[in-house]
Amino acid sequence: MVTEEDIINKYNEIIIDAPVQDLVELLPEIESDDFIMRNLTIRAKEKIIEAKKYVENNPS
Repeated sequence: MVTEEDIINKYNEIIIDAPVQDLVELLPEIESDDFIMRNLTIRAKEKIIEAKKYVENNPS
């Protein structure tokens, strides 16, 4: 059985390991989930901030 902790750990792993350019595509999904956003590690949250800055500096 998959637990909430398993889900959070997987999101943390994906976010931290993803290149910033790839993470940009996942931002809407991640940011729309309050549960995920509340439970991410500090490193994952920092990576999301990096992706947001990338979007600001590289508008499409």
